[in-house]
Amino acid sequence: FDTQPFGFLALVPENEWIGPLPALTGFTPGHDARIPAESTDANATTIDITLEFNVPMNCDSVTKSLSFNMSSSGHGSTPSISGTPNCQSIQNPVYSTIVGADASLWSWSGTLINVPDGILEILVNNPVNQDGTNSTGVSVILCFT
Repeated sequence: FDTQPFGFLALVPENEWIGPLPALTGFTPGHDARIPAESTDANATTIDITLEFNVPMNCDSVTKSLSFNMSSSGHGSTPSISGTPNCQSIQNPVYSTIVGADASLWSWSGTLINVPDGILEILVNNPVNQDGTNSTGVSVILCFT
């Protein structure tokens, strides 16, 4: 067995193994990202976002778990997702240098449209994993301007 310095190994019989609960492990463009407006039209900005998870998730569940709140100047509408999101396994995951931290193994990507100027709050409310047996168990709030 090969472990990293200060790493650990847990030997568990296969019939007793319980995998990790789903968790959000990455978000692009990132918390507090600054996105410049594309034009002077209050609803013209589109933003590509990606959510990463530590286990394969149910793509439809992730999409339905998303809601958006805008803090803006009062101009514009509520953002929405354009088209069908892209869900896939991450082929070359980057593992953290922090021992025991989850790696991003699966991603959900979509394009937000009609994003007005202001602070966008994205709520990810308890999506389920691919086979529907576990969920994140929490709601996560991601914000950017």
